Amino acid sequence: MSGARQAFRLAWGDDAMADTAIPDGYHSVNTIINVPDAEGLIQFLEAAFEATEVGERDLLPDGRVGHAKVRIGDSIVMIAQATESAPARPCVLFVFTDDVDGVYNAALRAGAASIVAPMDQPSGIRESAFYDPWDNRWWVARPSAS
Repeated sequence: MSGARQAFRLAWGDDAMADTAIPDGYHSVNTIINVPDAEGLIQFLEAAFEATEVGERDLLPDGRVGHAKVRIGDSIVMIAQATESAPARPCVLFVFTDDVDGVYNAALRAGAASIVAPMDQPSGIRESAFYDPWDNRWWVARPSAS
């Protein structure tokens, strides 16, 4: 097996080697969040979104998480440890959920800072927003009850 194919299999898992451009569980566009504390972000996502870790972690030589994946709803979010050659870059994410208020409150308990408390918008969605402890901005929404 080539080195590139073996690295792909380690990062994505054996199931990803099907004859398709998109591995199982992924979508056409996927997120990688690069932070200075990958382990901390995993714990935050577990607390705020009830995220579940998917597959095995790729550890750096010093034992820190180099790359990991979590599932939030039907989406996989990849998490990478920031390094000198790949520094952290805050991002903005938009998540649909059944429980905007619950996710917002859980995120605040896990260390997030509020941007917008849950509220119904004229556009017909209920949404809220917060910054995680690494300055990533999360918008959380669902269609409003009619």
